[in-house]
Amino acid sequence: MRTMRGLDPVRTLLVVCLLFSISTTTAASQSARSPWTTEAARDFSCRLSNAAIDGRGTEAGRIEIGWGDVSGYWLQVSLEKSIPAGRWRVESTGKGRAREILTGQGQFWHFRGEPGEKLKLDLASGRDAVLTLESSGKRTRYATGIHGAAEAVREFDECVANIKAAMGTSRSRWTAESSSGRECWLKQSNLGGIRSLDLWFFAPRGQGIFFDVRGSSVKNPVTGVLRIDLPGDASPWLIDTEKDDVDARRKTMLLGELRQLKPPHMTFTPRGAVPVEAKDLLGNLDTAIAMFDVCMATNARLAKAQDNPDSAIRFSVSESEGVCEFTGVYQVAGEGIWLSLLSQQKKHVLKVERRRLAPGYEVRALDLGEIVGARNVEAADAVFELDAAKLGRLRRDLAGAGREFVVHSTRDAGYKMQFGGEVAAVPFAMFDACVHTRFDAR
Repeated sequence: MRTMRGLDPVRTLLVVCLLFSISTTTAASQSARSPWTTEAARDFSCRLSNAAIDGRGTEAGRIEIGWGDVSGYWLQVSLEKSIPAGRWRVESTGKGRAREILTGQGQFWHFRGEPGEKLKLDLASGRDAVLTLESSGKRTRYATGIHGAAEAVREFDECVANIKAAMGTSRSRWTAESSSGRECWLKQSNLGGIRSLDLWFFAPRGQGIFFDVRGSSVKNPVTGVLRIDLPGDASPWLIDTEKDDVDARRKTMLLGELRQLKPPHMTFTPRGAVPVEAKDLLGNLDTAIAMFDVCMATNARLAKAQDNPDSAIRFSVSESEGVCEFTGVYQVAGEGIWLSLLSQQKKHVLKVERRRLAPGYEVRALDLGEIVGARNVEAADAVFELDAAKLGRLRRDLAGAGREFVVHSTRDAGYKMQFGGEVAAVPFAMFDACVHTRFDAR
């Protein structure tokens, strides 16, 4: 693994091979397990991941620890389609008792905050990450092993440090996200320039809106009291970061002010320190609030939780530095495929990337005729420019039934895949809102 010193976090995308190997539960088998690897993505994020494998060499899925310039830490669990759905638990094991990190249910789970940083610190201390699945009364344990963990954690920390150095350690901006299409986030990290203090609204489908203010660092947590002066309120709203009580009325008032693009005055007083005023709260709020609201509206429209038809397909949306991006991620024949639609004022492109993830037969070419008119794309990396008219037609179709493309491998005639459409209803609606707010309406 080469060092990540001097990494350009904006342009560099490191996709590291997943080395699948049969392993046993003996100490000697640790070297046969897949190594922990670090990836630096172009969206100002760092990802530390590994496969979870049982004693017979069966892979259950992947455990990913991530950190983003805006989103902070996260922990993600994605299970193979062949693994029966059920409850699962992530623990760290080693010296002493097992330590529970996170529990969940389903094929895919993305959780932001402390669990990701906790598991990273445990890996750094030599503890193993274990995924336990419970289905039909049966409990199965899958371990990642610690092969390559120490080096990968060092590179992960260096990746984070490089991004912070490039962007500023207290960079503050609003972001709206949906990791699975079933929940909506509106968040500001480093609230108003206050390092490691996060304010967020979280709306899981059908469960209302949750609100919190928390320090984002586990190692050096920021604690104190945030004062919010809401217009028309008789007294200031004081929020202690170490308490869970939330005033529902004031939460609604605050979200209403943000929707009017009128963030109220906020001051944070850290424990044992002087008050710090939160600054520059307006920023890109118009884009983020539009994306958050359309995410909630689209979730409300969907009658039931949409399960992705293929566990190897993911859709995501992001807005950063004046660029709106919608990405579909696919895995076919052991290769990862990324299709990214990017819009930046008058420049619009579809970016294609292919990387080898596992052994197996190879992808020969992509037929993108229905998307950009290119029928035989053999290059691993390609960029196609779109004019405003083509982008408009593509936005209309992706918001509807989507568009198909074909993956040709060295063994089969081809696989038909979908870009956009109903399975991507929430992230694409957010992308469309991003483009409309930033470019169409200005």
